[in-house]
Amino acid sequence: MDTDAASGAPADGADGAEDPVTALRRRAIALVGAADPDGAEGVIDELVVLAATTGRADVDAWVHLLRAHVAAARGRGDDAGSLAARACAELLAPGPTAVGALGLAQLGRLLDQLNRFDEAVESLAIAAFFADQLTESSPLLVEACSELAAVFGDLEVFDVAYRHAERAYVVTLPAGDQAATIDRCVDLATIAARFAHELDRSGDTDAGHFVERARQAAALGLRLVDAHGGTDAHRRALRLALGDALVTAGEPAEALAVLEPALADVPQHDLSGRAAALTALGRACGAAGDPIRAIEHLTAAVAAFDDPAAGPRPPGTAASPELVAALLALAAAQATVGRTNAAYASLRRVLDAEQATQRHRRRRVAEVLGDRLRVVTDEHALTRRGRTFSTDPVTGLADRRHVEAALEELAKRWAGQEVAVVLVDVHHLDDVRQRYGDVVADDVLRRLAGLLRARQRNDDVAARWDDACFLLLLPRCPAPAADQVAARVRAAVGAVPWSELAFGLTVVASTGTASAVAPFDLDALVMQAGTGLAVARVLHSTGT
Repeated sequence: MDTDAASGAPADGADGAEDPVTALRRRAIALVGAADPDGAEGVIDELVVLAATTGRADVDAWVHLLRAHVAAARGRGDDAGSLAARACAELLAPGPTAVGALGLAQLGRLLDQLNRFDEAVESLAIAAFFADQLTESSPLLVEACSELAAVFGDLEVFDVAYRHAERAYVVTLPAGDQAATIDRCVDLATIAARFAHELDRSGDTDAGHFVERARQAAALGLRLVDAHGGTDAHRRALRLALGDALVTAGEPAEALAVLEPALADVPQHDLSGRAAALTALGRACGAAGDPIRAIEHLTAAVAAFDDPAAGPRPPGTAASPELVAALLALAAAQATVGRTNAAYASLRRVLDAEQATQRHRRRRVAEVLGDRLRVVTDEHALTRRGRTFSTDPVTGLADRRHVEAALEELAKRWAGQEVAVVLVDVHHLDDVRQRYGDVVADDVLRRLAGLLRARQRNDDVAARWDDACFLLLLPRCPAPAADQVAARVRAAVGAVPWSELAFGLTVVASTGTASAVAPFDLDALVMQAGTGLAVARVLHSTGT
């Protein structure tokens, strides 16, 4: 049986069949979330039987963790705490694994619900550390990073949530699974839009960066939905994220054009989906200077959130963060038209909700967690194989912003070493877009990124420098070695069967190299490599 290299857990089958342990634990968690602890107990019993027949080392940890969830759902906090402690010990024992990262992330969420804040912080910090140490591309690691993104998002630690959503996206790309890539685009767009909104409210200038991230992820996701048959739910979620980002960017008219079709596509029975769409529309109307329509949409959103059919609320909470956001926007719209009593009533509900959810406590957890993450993780490991702090949403490689931000640290790390720059330029990418469309052009870029990623050493940096140009930053690489790397890249590009992507498609790449001893002037190196690149392009166009 094939196994996940880091966890020892069986990998999903080649035919896409789900690992039975994964299927059972997901069923149990879903039943706990649906307030059916008896059903969850039955599934856990099936998991115990499976453990006895397979000898899987990771199953005991899942059994204890799931039973802790069931005990918490039944109000047995002490039992849940002791079961959680056993699960934690079993997840920590093997060291950094994808199973450990995923289990500890879920454990952190549970401990937070049990008001065991210090333990929750420690569990989440170690889960993040585990995920950061792993380099394999596996479904379990994708799930772990997605879970971390969700948990940190719920705790409003949005920068860490976005980093893990990016990591999940990067790990997904090599598998070529378009459905999974769409899921990751939804996560990225949603978290980036929320982060942009929070930064904008606090006056942070980085809000614009995350608006652009949300737009890019949403645009890519929508293209993939059109090309590969994503679901209506995917399309709605991407439109909502894009609409929220446009509102934050101060483009309410464009936001309304995106959000109105999204609301029209929500089924009547999907109350939570309607509430989210109505909230986004209400915010857009308010930003567009139409407070009356904003009040109509937001009042309908609050009614949808309050409808018992919308689903159970988390234990100990009086309102979801989404309802609080709708109420705040409603209060602002009501105040704009002079409905002060109504605005006060909306704000009163927000205050009651924040007291019930202990929002001040959650913010304190977020602050402590941020401090703990800085201690547990290696702040100097800015770049590792296959993952970066800030990535290009199409290729999953580092982007120019990341390289420039990390340059000072990299120059210190590489001091005294010869560092080479290799520029790789795709010929006529605009022509490919015009002839074959954005999807094929993006597939070309992803295929090239895969070629570069496969040739990275641990300390190398591969980045998408601009639309059609990639950059390799290679420490301990003298000029002759850089020329050899460039030649191998050109040969690899020439060997790709590009016509598999589109009939008649050919792709040609030119390269340019430069080198210097660190610390160095990156702009000067790129300019020098760019000169060689320009010469190579001219020689190719003339056939010499």
